[in-house]
Amino acid sequence: MSLRKKSQGDSSMDFPVHVAGFIPKDVPDFVDEGDYLESIMVALEEGHNVLIIGPTGTGKTHIIRKIGEELELPVLEVSFTLGTDVTDIIGRYELKEEETKWIYGPLPLAMKYGTLFYADEINMARPDIVSRLHPCLDDRRALTISEHEEELIKAHDRYRFIAAMNPVELGYAGTRPLSPALKRRFEQIIYITYPKKETELKIIKTRSRLKDESILERMIEVANQARRAHEEGIIATPATPANLIAWAQLIARDIPVIDASERTMIHQTCDSLDSREYLRGIIKTICKDL
Repeated sequence: MSLRKKSQGDSSMDFPVHVAGFIPKDVPDFVDEGDYLESIMVALEEGHNVLIIGPTGTGKTHIIRKIGEELELPVLEVSFTLGTDVTDIIGRYELKEEETKWIYGPLPLAMKYGTLFYADEINMARPDIVSRLHPCLDDRRALTISEHEEELIKAHDRYRFIAAMNPVELGYAGTRPLSPALKRRFEQIIYITYPKKETELKIIKTRSRLKDESILERMIEVANQARRAHEEGIIATPATPANLIAWAQLIARDIPVIDASERTMIHQTCDSLDSREYLRGIIKTICKDL
């Protein structure tokens, strides 16, 4: 089944209202330096499970939402944390209008109706959840809901599984390597990196009102040094394009560059006094005469 076939005149693309509401709308364009979007599209056309790996802020979720919008397909998403349990994925019984009803979770809904299922931060998933994912990813394409009368759901031909994670080697809290059994179920693994300086400058300039490229260039230098500091374990979170956009928006309101960095860069990326002082030093050195 071609996923690129638009919904016009295609009755098989009709979704229940509660599922159709997850079709992304008005998603900003994804600035695609690495042909990531086309690579993922090709993988999905082949029926492959796709794993996207990249640091925080590289646009992993953005690109999936853009694909959902272009294909007119709902994106049913779970963002895994250490507290995510099986009921968050599969479903649960809930009291509705004085009656106990089974409420399907995002994974069985995606399989039943043929949508994109997006497993964000999949390497934070607990082992009991991972074991439930295996038959949904291999050639069985099936899910047995033992919690609901042993219901067997066979996946719709259009169902696709996309996952994303941060690189384990960068030491994000709570992350762990994927088990070999889970990793081999992804036929394609795509790495996404931060955009080049020129591209990042263009993104920030477009999405903020700050047009002074000399200021923007120094902000990007701050971000790159902050990213290296994160890789070295000095600060908790890498600086993202979103951090830079927020910083630029405050500067465009005539808030001094260094003052604006406190709310948008320092407190967003640092979780200790020492790391905040470290990043303040970088910002003051690079932006001292602005």
